[in-house]
Amino acid sequence: MNKYALGGSQTAYQPGSGKRVLLNKLGITDLEEIDEAELLLLQQLYDRVLLQQLPAGVITTEHLKTWHRQWLLPLYDWAGAERSVNMGKNGFQFAAAAQIPYLLKRLDSDYLSKLALSCVNGR
Repeated sequence: MNKYALGGSQTAYQPGSGKRVLLNKLGITDLEEIDEAELLLLQQLYDRVLLQQLPAGVITTEHLKTWHRQWLLPLYDWAGAERSVNMGKNGFQFAAAAQIPYLLKRLDSDYLSKLALSCVNGR
């Protein structure tokens, strides 16, 4: 069973992984090992961003992209970029790649900006 179901020209699995691990810079082929590497990097990002460098003011999707890049760039060339391929995991299809720019704009305007305003106003 694949960890991810991908489509499009950017589809690439790590050779030797049995199509279970995405192509990565460290040549990791074991699913548990790549999951562990991602988790370790996420913990490092958490420590850096939430405990040391949380930005003041409104958090935007550009912040999220930057954090995604900081998190996964040691493993994947595509880290921080908007997804351009359709993707799913364990039978669940994620949002269509063509919808990502629209959905990110909506996330900014309809949710992130209002969340920041409500936090500032104490609501």
